Amino acid sequence: MQSVIEASWAAFAQVLPETDALAGRVPQDVAARAKEKYLAVMQAVGTQEYASSEAVTSVNFARSFQGDLDIGLVVKKLETKVLGLDYKGTLPNGDVVMWAKLWDGEVDLQFASGKVGLGPAVPRYVDDTPTWQYVMRKVDGQWKIASEAQVFISEDTSPEYGPDTPHWVDTKPLVAVPSDASQPTSSPTAFTASPSAKATAD
Repeated sequence: MQSVIEASWAAFAQVLPETDALAGRVPQDVAARAKEKYLAVMQAVGTQEYASSEAVTSVNFARSFQGDLDIGLVVKKLETKVLGLDYKGTLPNGDVVMWAKLWDGEVDLQFASGKVGLGPAVPRYVDDTPTWQYVMRKVDGQWKIASEAQVFISEDTSPEYGPDTPHWVDTKPLVAVPSDASQPTSSPTAFTASPSAKATAD
């Protein structure tokens, strides 16, 4: 399941910098190819319903991060790492509910002038550690994402960059575990994952 979740985030991380590097002025054919690549991964890691949902299909790489142009930012690199998974129960239809604690990292170019491409620019590093709820479904013997929703939001609280640096995490969940999910029959270790598990955009 961890690899499936990481692949879904890596798909966005791999194509966004390609289009945003042009400061939002992306030719339609470039944006179309980026979206085609992104949707292909979503179809591989998600159920048909998930891959065709508005949350997935509404991504528009021709306009991604357009608002950042007004403050002189260009996205250069995105990274995602699953810090761990926490089993929350099983639904009557056999779907499994998991909470995934993530590390999201973003490397930007910040132009001092406030205008992209005008004057000198310095790297800007921001990251956070949100938690997302995933409903996973087994399809033809493979686990796929049936739905996703953010549970806890997070913000960067230090100039340091990396999953082990300080972050603020809200303690009020945005969503709850579905009421019809069975309780775990054991006490899984929360948020344990392979330290080497990482999805990055080069």
